[in-house]
Amino acid sequence: MHRTGLEPVTTRFEAGYSIQLSYQCLFERVDINRAFVFLQCLNFSKKSLSIHISLLLARMKKKTGAMKQERCEGIVLRSIDFKERQKIVTVFTREKGLLSVIIKGISYKKSHLVALSSLFCEGEFIFRRTRGDIGVFLDGSIIEESLFLREDYTYLQTAGSLAKAVLHSQMPQKPAPLLFELLKAYIKQIKNIDPHLLLASYYLKLLQHEGLFNWNSTCSICQKSPANFLENGDNLCSEHASMNARSFSKEEAELVGKLSSLRKFGELAEVKASFDFYKKIENYFKESTS
Repeated sequence: MHRTGLEPVTTRFEAGYSIQLSYQCLFERVDINRAFVFLQCLNFSKKSLSIHISLLLARMKKKTGAMKQERCEGIVLRSIDFKERQKIVTVFTREKGLLSVIIKGISYKKSHLVALSSLFCEGEFIFRRTRGDIGVFLDGSIIEESLFLREDYTYLQTAGSLAKAVLHSQMPQKPAPLLFELLKAYIKQIKNIDPHLLLASYYLKLLQHEGLFNWNSTCSICQKSPANFLENGDNLCSEHASMNARSFSKEEAELVGKLSSLRKFGELAEVKASFDFYKKIENYFKESTS
């Protein structure tokens, strides 16, 4: 008689065959539920069944390499609706750089999940890695929701530009603890400093962090003439700059040097800059990170 593998098993041979099927389900299909069904159909005592289930779980852990839980602090930079009550969020973390995790079961009854899946929320995220690029969110706690950003559209727009700069320039899972701290500090200053000036300063700091920019008042080639051009991270004079170099007036070049060297937000708040200057820095940033 043909067996489906679900009937009670009485002989030693059939018992061994059913155990083999259970392991096969586990190894070939990673189907733990069906493997348990096979084992439960055996005429084992409760003690024997318990032993086999323990062995099965041990083999499952070895086979799948059960992923350990990971914990890190991060800021949500992107949040995308996935399925009902699920979102895929991209979090910029101090220890692990950019990470994507899926948060399930989001509802207003679980307000902490609503917050942790919202843009610019800073929190502690506990997750498990998977074989793909997206981890599974397990739990978390809120550190700072940055609700003041919702007070003015300009605040949100500025925070969005800061987030885009990180998403555009950073590789996934590349640790950048200094850049993480820099982003936290700049988000907190959005309410206090002119947004265009804040962004121009952040773009230059980020380029410095990535080794794509290092300001020098003199030309990188001749080491004599004033540098009024930027190209591929080099400071160039008019004689050595190509047609593709980004040009700055004498006052703007001095401002670039000042913004790249400032260490206090109080000093930054006193700086005055035009919108055209900001656009030059923004375009240079995009060119350098493309």
